[in-house]
Amino acid sequence: MTANERIETVDGGGLHLRFLDNTDFHLGSQSIVVLDEFVYDPDTSAGKMAIRLSKGTFRFVSGKLIKSGVAIRTPTALIGIRGTDFWWSWKRTARQASWSKRARLSSHPTSVAAIR
Repeated sequence: MTANERIETVDGGGLHLRFLDNTDFHLGSQSIVVLDEFVYDPDTSAGKMAIRLSKGTFRFVSGKLIKSGVAIRTPTALIGIRGTDFWWSWKRTARQASWSKRARLSSHPTSVAAIR
């Protein structure tokens, strides 16, 4: 997988990606995602991850990468990670989201809500 590569799953399909820091990213059926950036230093756990989901469902389980370096963009929100395991679903007519721990969700850069 390379930077800015678009990944699309088919109806009934799915994908599981495990990154070098042990982050797990599961992409559901009929989903589209682009990995904008992934940089990781295993000695310090420093780095960056930027993901854009434009359609579908995903589950994200964070790994060793420092959480402040992770940003996930959806059509309606920017999600910042704080040691989280969560899923997100986007459909044209409805949105659903669930967090099992904590996430920071913002639809506007100046409006951030902490979800616990």
